[in-house]
Amino acid sequence: MPRFKSSSQFIEAPEARGEALKRWSKNPAVDHLIGRCLSRAYRFAESAAHQRQALEFDAKYLPAKVQLCHDLLRLGEEEEAWKLAAAIREEDGYNIQAHNLGLLEKEMGGYVTKSYPDFILKMPKRDWPIYGERALSLLREAKAVLAPKYGLDLKRPVLVEFFGAQSDFAIRTFGALGGQGMLGVCFGTVVTMNSPGSLANGRNNWESTLWHEFCHVITLSVTKNRMPRWLSEGISVYEERQRDPSWGMPMDATFREMTLDEEKLTPFSQLSGAFMNAKSQDDILFAYYESSQAVEYLLDTYGKEKFQGILRDLAAGKRINDAIAANCENVDAIEKRFATFITGKANQFGAKGDWNEPKPEELNPFDDSSFSEFLKTHPTSLWALHRHAEDAIKAKNWSEVLETGKKIASLVPEDFSAEGGHAIQVMALREMKREDEEIAVLRRLAAGSSSAQSAFLRLIELDVPKQRWNEVLTNARRVTALNPFLVTAQKALAEANGALNQPADSIQAWERVLVLDPGSAAQTHFKLAKLLKPTDATQARRHLLDSLSLAPRNREGLELLRQF
Repeated sequence: MPRFKSSSQFIEAPEARGEALKRWSKNPAVDHLIGRCLSRAYRFAESAAHQRQALEFDAKYLPAKVQLCHDLLRLGEEEEAWKLAAAIREEDGYNIQAHNLGLLEKEMGGYVTKSYPDFILKMPKRDWPIYGERALSLLREAKAVLAPKYGLDLKRPVLVEFFGAQSDFAIRTFGALGGQGMLGVCFGTVVTMNSPGSLANGRNNWESTLWHEFCHVITLSVTKNRMPRWLSEGISVYEERQRDPSWGMPMDATFREMTLDEEKLTPFSQLSGAFMNAKSQDDILFAYYESSQAVEYLLDTYGKEKFQGILRDLAAGKRINDAIAANCENVDAIEKRFATFITGKANQFGAKGDWNEPKPEELNPFDDSSFSEFLKTHPTSLWALHRHAEDAIKAKNWSEVLETGKKIASLVPEDFSAEGGHAIQVMALREMKREDEEIAVLRRLAAGSSSAQSAFLRLIELDVPKQRWNEVLTNARRVTALNPFLVTAQKALAEANGALNQPADSIQAWERVLVLDPGSAAQTHFKLAKLLKPTDATQARRHLLDSLSLAPRNREGLELLRQF
């Protein structure tokens, strides 16, 4: 139960509410305010109850109606929310939130809705044939893994909605425009996502995001939405890494620097402030990373049962540090050991490299030989090696770029970023047309990063002519986890599955190509006809006739038609 602090003591919320209503027993603003505070803490059912109470006091109290509308949406009670938004528009034609919700309702009226006992999925019609089944499959996998791990038996289906426009996602999620850069949000048993085909997506792994958000469904349900943000986000990022090591924000150069900066690293006991005190996007990302490391430390050190005990205590109303102390040990003791744990990881990242930048007296900007001398005397200086690589790239000295990239990669082998040694080597090897060596480095890069789309596509380009179908399949799946609307990846999936004698998967991929690339419809229909002929002659004949209607001189198609 929430508690409010008076000047001299803590008093229970019902008593505080009673005090607020003493002079005006039916003041709707009191319950509206209580509900808004609860809603900010993701306790939407309790907020909705307070808004209903406010409306009992005053049926025309518009702020309570607006807040109730948002709470209902976040609880998945959309039908009632749309009706309430319409009523608000009738009362106040200038209410921008109700107006936007009316536009959203109209847009979502054209969405595909797929209902199952465990999930309800909503998305634009164009999206379902492209990634709908994959989203459902991934959600079911996440439920099978995470629900038993955290001791939850979900009693109701989870609503998951994908939005083709970022503005629609923002209105559905926040009630107003904004939230640029956010990929998904969970409200308990309701998840909203930007479509992987929207302008807000395509550069991030939508599959890892979906896994992350469903993990919130589990943990918020277990704790009855009573958990600090750092723990909720930390568990979700940690579980991403458990699903796939390339997911879940691995250590990188930025996180290393921030971890070793005492002003950036938040003490364990104060992690609740990591998000609230963030001043930049880097600070927010680091808050996610540090929180996930804190979760990893607690699970590795104290075990799953004690960690579940923390979540149960949170559900019962305990504060986070009290819950940790009750199940593990005093937070002050954990704080010291956690600092050693996370800084140890930072020091291990690129441990062979020299991360220090040169002091002003070590370089003479007016002497060209000064930098060369510095590099000779500091051969492991990452700053100097990266500058040397940049100079070699400008000069198109690809052999020197390659050697410098190898050196950087040997010092920081865990860096799979676009600025890392692996990426530098790939650039040089491609320019030098040393294909086999390029492929070897690309494979290391692709295995270590979930967002290296250019590496995945390049590998597909190199592997298809050599008919390395297993590798093609792997990288095509990696691309579709970033952007399933890319025709290149879907065609690669179709060809690889066909070559590996997996006709059902090949058919599904060609059907997606048919939607995404109507310009090649004649060829795609023909491929589908050949694949379907052994199992579904009627459907195969339809595809063949569609193909011949577009390309009537296709001799292979005419020959196949004689076989029906």
